[in-house]
Amino acid sequence: MAYVTTADLKAWLDIGSTADDVLLLACIQTAQGYFESQTGRVFEMSTASTHAFDAVRDVSPDNLTLYLDADLAEISTATNGDGAVVASTEFVTAPRNAGPYFAITLKRSTGKTWTYVTDPEGAIEIAGKWAFSVTPAPEIVHAVKIIAAQLYQQRANASDADKIVSADGVVIVPSSIPKVAADVIRKYQRKTF
Repeated sequence: MAYVTTADLKAWLDIGSTADDVLLLACIQTAQGYFESQTGRVFEMSTASTHAFDAVRDVSPDNLTLYLDADLAEISTATNGDGAVVASTEFVTAPRNAGPYFAITLKRSTGKTWTYVTDPEGAIEIAGKWAFSVTPAPEIVHAVKIIAAQLYQQRANASDADKIVSADGVVIVPSSIPKVAADVIRKYQRKTF
């Protein structure tokens, strides 16, 4: 799903006609794809899917913490490697109070551990909305809108649309995307260790 609608972008650009709706949608899709590729994250998810985890490799040495392979905004079900569903009251998430989650730790009081029956590979299944958030934050929507608007405005003269000529005739080429959008991208970039 798009973070920005064509109607939103048209209002931002003060466009009243429908003549460029297909082009505007393409600019939105390109801007969103760029934002996601630069941050390494997805910021909106309406449907749940399931990821499978290794009950040895993806679990802490004490078998209590499962490390996730992507941002998880919302957990639907957690199924241990023995097929038992783990109730939401039996685990805590990291971070605790708000996603995206990067780990699920079983409470010691349950006496449960992450386990498997035959093979550890893919034994544990976590179903949920695998994204940074269920809906994008307003600043993310704004950044994608700014990038999409810039892409649209470059259509008329692709070779010179992003150049600025100073009073003394020197051509200054701005950065590839506006600073406000670049700042939001930096803020949400996935950290690699």
